[in-house]
Amino acid sequence: MAESVPRIEAVVGPDDRDGWLVSAPYDEGFVAELKAHVRSGDRRWHAEAKNWWVAGEHHGMLVYLLKRFWEEYEVVQEDGSVEIITRSGERIRQGGLF
Repeated sequence: MAESVPRIEAVVGPDDRDGWLVSAPYDEGFVAELKAHVRSGDRRWHAEAKNWWVAGEHHGMLVYLLKRFWEEYEVVQEDGSVEIITRSGERIRQGGLF
């Protein structure tokens, strides 16, 4: 993954809640907007891993914020492949991870 491209992956988070693991370059505006739109009980910062867990019900807001702050982002699929989604919504599928 390129340093400047955020990546999300569906995971089971705290209390067995479905959610998204978000790894992204630090952006003060993104963090402020995430905190403003996703209540604290529905997001968690993992300092050691430097990523966020965001509850699944906030997927739409998460996508909106990713597109607002970056030109594209990556989504790790269940089969290990990566899909790149551009700000305009174009989807580019990459092969599985080895």
